[in-house]
This record gives sequence, C-alpha cells and structure tokens, in this order.
Amino acid sequence: MRSFRPLLPLLFAAITLPSAAAVYRCDHNGKPVYTDKPCNNGAEPTPLPALTTIAPESHAAKLSDQYDADVARRHKARDKADAEWLQQRQRSETQAALIRKALIDGNVVKGMTPDQVQQVLNLPARVEDPGGAHERWTYQNGRTRRTITFSNGVVSADSSRTSRK
Repeated sequence: MRSFRPLLPLLFAAITLPSAAAVYRCDHNGKPVYTDKPCNNGAEPTPLPALTTIAPESHAAKLSDQYDADVARRHKARDKADAEWLQQRQRSETQAALIRKALIDGNVVKGMTPDQVQQVLNLPARVEDPGGAHERWTYQNGRTRRTITFSNGVVSADSSRTSRK
C-alpha cells in the first residue's frame, strides 16, 4: 500500500515557497484585470500580501496511517467481492452448460426450468401445487411413474418408480 506520508514535506515546501511571478493590475474597459504581463511600459507590479503558511499538525501521521488502513480495508473488501462474483459466474456458466447438454441429450437435470422440462418430456399427466414453492409434475409411461419436483421454479428432484402389477 502506497503511503502519502513521504510526499507531505514536499507538498508543504511547495506551498510555502515564495512566488517569483509579478502580478500587474490593469484597467480594461473600466474594470480591473490582473495579469502576469505589464499593461504598459511604465507599469509597476501590484504588491501582494504575504502567504499564510500552516505547519503540519502533530496528529497528521496518525491520520495518514488511518487513511492507509481504510484504503487497504476497502481494497480487501472489493477483492473479496470480486472473487465471490467470479465464483458465482463460473458456477452459473457450468450449470448453463450442463442444462444445454441435458436438453440436447433429452435428459432432465437439477436447475432446469419448467419450460425446459416440457421441451424434454412434454406436458405432464398430473401437476400438484401448480405455481407453488414445491410444484410436482407426474408422468406416467406404462408401469413407470416419473415425478419431477420444482423448488422455487427450478428442478430440485427427479424420481422414477415402477409399479408391480
């Protein structure tokens, strides 16, 4: 972490150095104009008041340390949030690739939406708790019954049972 502390003496020295430039007061259309060039050949520079200098306070080093610590804390938090975002994005991309492959292969996997399941299996024979938090679709194919459970709009379980008749 870069500290600005080494730059403070240079900054104070630059502020307290006397200015070498002269300032001239000229009248232009009845209004005073200040410039660094004389208005005419006999122009005299306008005297300027002395610069006010302020010595650094004794607690400036402590404030600088606090600032550096605050910046370090913010950078650490930002880096952590960036890493979490990247992990989430990688998980989303992996899940999307898995769902794309399942759609191509005609399979149902966790994370699919009802529309995607419908693409693979068509309409169910029965729907329980439609639109609810735990919607269940049942498919019947001969003696085999397949149940797809959705939690919050995505597949959370897929089970099959074969009945003995």
